[in-house]
Amino acid sequence: MSRKNQTKSVSLVMLYMMSLLLAMISVPSAMAVNETTQGTVTGTETWSGTMNLQGDVTVAEGAKLIVNAGTTVNIPYGQFIDVKGAICIGDAACGASAGSASSQARFIWSQPADYNKVGRCLQNGSNVFTNPDAACGSGMIIRDTIDQAITSINYAHFENAYGYPIYVASLQSLQYGALVFDGSSTTATGLSFTDINTSNVIAIDFASPLLTDSSFELGIDGQGYDAAAVRAYGAGAGILSTFEVKNSDFVGVDTDCGQQGGGRAVIYIEDSYIDMDNLDISQNSYGILMKSSSGTLSNSDINVKCNAVDTNSLKTTGIIEHTLEVNNNIITTAEGAGLTAYDGAKVYAERNTISGASEGS
Repeated sequence: MSRKNQTKSVSLVMLYMMSLLLAMISVPSAMAVNETTQGTVTGTETWSGTMNLQGDVTVAEGAKLIVNAGTTVNIPYGQFIDVKGAICIGDAACGASAGSASSQARFIWSQPADYNKVGRCLQNGSNVFTNPDAACGSGMIIRDTIDQAITSINYAHFENAYGYPIYVASLQSLQYGALVFDGSSTTATGLSFTDINTSNVIAIDFASPLLTDSSFELGIDGQGYDAAAVRAYGAGAGILSTFEVKNSDFVGVDTDCGQQGGGRAVIYIEDSYIDMDNLDISQNSYGILMKSSSGTLSNSDINVKCNAVDTNSLKTTGIIEHTLEVNNNIITTAEGAGLTAYDGAKVYAERNTISGASEGS
């Protein structure tokens, strides 16, 4: 073979090898399916069918977890899912199969066989981690680092979650919730909760999620950690970016009224901007308690045993005093007051039908 032909052959081989290399580089990496049972999701992963976790799962910043409609995620008690990147549950717009009321993604925690076992929320020498419950820590937390454009929760069910511990600076203590929004904002549609020890949802530190078309229930913990179904501390970034709860049902337990009765409100809002519309609250001692908060409560039906809507103090921004508007509601109580305002609360109320109270005003 001539030197000229040898050179030509080598060149052709090199071109062929380079084309293969470029082709390999251009092929997208395969998306993981049901891969991370504990540890960190660092790319894009899809959960479908039945997913059995073995421990905590963190969705890293820049990563994405897709949970298809109808998926059942079984989680050990005391373990959590921590979302720092993006999570897409049952929403076709962000890549999951579309959920519905009959096809929810289900997050189900196991229950301890031995409740005498101490869980992760008790630490020796700590003034904060003082909860010994074996199941403490169970839940999902949505951080303020999420990619909002591709994060959505659409028809998700949470069951047997004790609650994830989140530190609330204004209280200097841990509070617990099955679904925690830590400064984050996204839309959650079609949520439901069963046998949650503490709160179903907690929003803190300017979190402004929209919760809609959902069903909530009072916490059931028997050791004093039971809590309102939905709580907010410092939620909402202002009157144009509020924490919203719409088109949803709330139920609880109608224990006795008064300090010795043990009853709790199903919604507790503190130092927050909140908009609530078209809520149905029933079968509970108290309805809504709002402290130093502003926003709206409208078009809702509240039928409770004790006080229905309690307001305390007002929300301020600098020298601006914000008003809480309570309009177009049907409020019925068996023993308590329909609407109260204490400690300088600034409330504007009109077109409300308040009836049924045998005592209180």
